[in-house]
Amino acid sequence: MNWYLSTAFMPETLLQTLTIGFLLLALQYSKNPKWTNGVALVTVGTLGMLVKLPSFVHLGLFLALMVLDRQNWRALFHPILLLGACFLVGALLAWSNFMETVNSTYFPYWTGKQNLIGFIQPGYERWGSAFWIKLLGYNLAYVLPLMAALPAAWGARWTWGLRRTSREARIWLYLLVGLFLSWMIWGKGPAAQNYYNLPNLVCFCAFLAWAWSDCRHACPFSILRGGSKPVFAYSFFQGSGGVAPEIGICPGRIPSPFKSLTGLKKIPLKVA
Repeated sequence: MNWYLSTAFMPETLLQTLTIGFLLLALQYSKNPKWTNGVALVTVGTLGMLVKLPSFVHLGLFLALMVLDRQNWRALFHPILLLGACFLVGALLAWSNFMETVNSTYFPYWTGKQNLIGFIQPGYERWGSAFWIKLLGYNLAYVLPLMAALPAAWGARWTWGLRRTSREARIWLYLLVGLFLSWMIWGKGPAAQNYYNLPNLVCFCAFLAWAWSDCRHACPFSILRGGSKPVFAYSFFQGSGGVAPEIGICPGRIPSPFKSLTGLKKIPLKVA
């Protein structure tokens, strides 16, 4: 509906879909580097880069960190990744050349190189207060409101504490590293336009979920803690706490507020 009703094409909905798909495929590929997984990963990655490179390129670092975490540095030179990288570079160069051919007649300054420099803005101060105030303001206004930002910050802190023992926690820290690098690279990005902060949404929501899981253990209400008795949680995925186990948003099974939904599975919740 966003594409059909809008007077201009804003690809954020498509980009977010590709982002989530790429994250899932990166997790699957790092676990099982089959050619089918690799081809799917390269296909979704290429589409994401062609749709909006500045909002997608940081996921390459996420993929590299996941592969290193699961395997070793030699796995980064797997033939499917090398061929995929060559295909991606070729697709980007071909698309850039096509766009320059179309735009040069009326907008000679709209070249791929000039656009790239315009997004990077080398002279823009990254460590000044103006940059971080705008970045924080955009995220609190459009991505994660203040009432959710404080628990999400707690979830990030808890995730950091589990980084040595939990791969699920490291997944989101790897994504946060990629996002931070993206903030630093693109001067005309998250600190300049609110919709360039959309890639932050998945990571921030994950931290919020981790905070909720932590809060469950400290909550005084027996409905959440359960004491020594088993509690029942409702989940779309058996034994996963409402999400796919590989993603690991929540380290434990948590009660879901959507008990009225049909088709949900009743699962015993064991509380330490």
